[in-house]
Amino acid sequence: MSDLRSRLRLCHPTGVVIGAAGMLAALVWLGGLAMPVPVAVGGDSTVRLRMIVVLAGAILVAVPMRSPMADWEAVAGPRARRAELTLLAVLVSVGVVLVGVGEALVRSPESAASLLRAQAIWLGLAVVSARLLGGWSRAWVLPLTTLFPLTYLGWDATGEVYWWNWLWQPHTAVGCWALAAASAAGAVLALWATPWRTRRVRPRLRRGRGAPPAAPARPGSRAKAPAAGR
Repeated sequence: MSDLRSRLRLCHPTGVVIGAAGMLAALVWLGGLAMPVPVAVGGDSTVRLRMIVVLAGAILVAVPMRSPMADWEAVAGPRARRAELTLLAVLVSVGVVLVGVGEALVRSPESAASLLRAQAIWLGLAVVSARLLGGWSRAWVLPLTTLFPLTYLGWDATGEVYWWNWLWQPHTAVGCWALAAASAAGAVLALWATPWRTRRVRPRLRRGRGAPPAAPARPGSRAKAPAAGR
């Protein structure tokens, strides 16, 4: 518990609370505001502010994981890793409750399910982005890059929503739920792949591709020189 309290102090909890309160207020009172944006096949699509709020919320969950001791924590032992994962679980749970309960009470359970699905996808991408790009301060990159294809390229020539466009597909769309599951699995894999684990796995992969390495000589032993040809 002391490790978790120490980790909490590093993530600027006052800023997190203010951000969460602002996100909830925007979701409840301003979430229905609409903004038309052009699409590639012609015409406009309607972007609701609550869609952007959920994207910002997913980033808000991941960015407070930043720490001035990030390099040390990347190779830290089990206690530090448990504190980091516990903090992430707490932030994710708070985000899910805020989005799910707020949207269900203000609008409908169906709308809440769609937003929670989007949140799961963006949270997974945020974790993967942080791992691939070198830290929690870059967790926003992959989630933000999805906004353009979702809002501009998400419809075919007949005006039908593509199966992968999770912002406009209904809450029952199986393909989008599959994307949410894949994003969550990617996040779990990214959290598992700590630097010390990947260093242990790489030699095994190299051995699997080629011949096994020669057994090392015992300390103090000397290899015999080849006999001179006669």
